[in-house]
Amino acid sequence: MRPSLENGTNSQTKTFSGELPFAVTVKTDSAIDFKIFTTDTAEGFSVHQLIDVRHSPDLSSLLVNQNLTNVRFQVGDEVIPAHRSVIAARSPVLATLLSAHFEDKERSKGAISIPSVQPDVFRALLRFLYSGNRVNTVTDRHQLGAAAEEFQVLTLASLCRAAASGPSNYEGLINNASFS
Repeated sequence: MRPSLENGTNSQTKTFSGELPFAVTVKTDSAIDFKIFTTDTAEGFSVHQLIDVRHSPDLSSLLVNQNLTNVRFQVGDEVIPAHRSVIAARSPVLATLLSAHFEDKERSKGAISIPSVQPDVFRALLRFLYSGNRVNTVTDRHQLGAAAEEFQVLTLASLCRAAASGPSNYEGLINNASFS
């Protein structure tokens, strides 16, 4: 059953009902946008989590605008700038690579070589690391999935596997995963 919304006794009260977990996007008059994600605990209680809707676009803008980048990746014949903390937080393999790279003062001045991935695939991987959204512009989902596996970006790897196994599998994953 999909969640439903009913007006409460006054204009500021809303009642949500439906099977858990579900998420609802809330837009207010004061330009504050957030999602309320509700799920059940093993003890039978409901847990509500507020999620800032602007979080993903704000982080994505760092990558797009290349503000305050502090690491460079050599991917094919391209140099791609990024932010160490974002990359390290999202990929354990890249975190290890970054740590090793920056331990050596001489080597840390250069770009980190990523020979196993094409530039467009690495850019799509970075966009996912920053935004949490799978990017549809990569022509080869298998390459993106392989890169996600290599760098242990498990959510992206799962999304790529679902997309590669057919539209109905991917749509089913999306439909069963959340409600917005």
